[in-house]
Amino acid sequence: MSSNYLLCGTPRTGTTLLCQYLTSTEVAGRPQSYFRKQGMMSYAEGWRILSADKTYSFSDYLIAARGAASTENGTIGIRVMWGTLEEMTAELGKPYPNFVSNDLALLEQAFGKLKFIYLHRSDIIAQAISLYRAEQTGYWHTVEGQKPKQPPTFDFDAINSRREMLEQHNLAWQNWFQNVGVQPLAISYEALSADPVSSTKNVLEFLELELPHYKQLAAVNQKLADETTVAWLEEFNKHLRNQST
Repeated sequence: MSSNYLLCGTPRTGTTLLCQYLTSTEVAGRPQSYFRKQGMMSYAEGWRILSADKTYSFSDYLIAARGAASTENGTIGIRVMWGTLEEMTAELGKPYPNFVSNDLALLEQAFGKLKFIYLHRSDIIAQAISLYRAEQTGYWHTVEGQKPKQPPTFDFDAINSRREMLEQHNLAWQNWFQNVGVQPLAISYEALSADPVSSTKNVLEFLELELPHYKQLAAVNQKLADETTVAWLEEFNKHLRNQST
């Protein structure tokens, strides 16, 4: 039985953290956003599939991505945000034109039988704040020696627009799962950040994979929420209350 999977989510739900933990198992694939347009050229260069004119064949890219996403047991793991799914299926429709009318069939033609993991965040305002702060500062993940490019500034309208976008993307994922007839394993950001090891083991159980007895699960990412997040939450909710009066 296949243990291949798509890790589905929206920004700032802990997908990078879970990707790192799953990769550390050495049995659950190496999930990354291999099909996000902004990063594909960099991946292609790293996999040495660029031609002399700095272009690449998508068929070659797909083969290389499957290899990069796989662990030695053959399990493939791929991360996909809602905004990337349409781009991804559009590209996959080129080598598999007979499956373009069915997203699930198209994805499984490319990656084999799939399971789905869905990360979401209960506190969507905190998620929107996290997204806006990361966009302002360029500081998306905890990386040794990296510092924010500039201090963030509160902007109610900007945060609210991201909240609305995230709500739309969550609804889109839920509708898509229902339309293609799959039941994902749902994991909340809150549960993942509180106990990432247990969440990772839940994924392994869902995928019917066993963790090697010698493996210690680990990740380099750390939670970025701080006193600024708390202050912005209070400020955002104050604006909401003022709007309703």
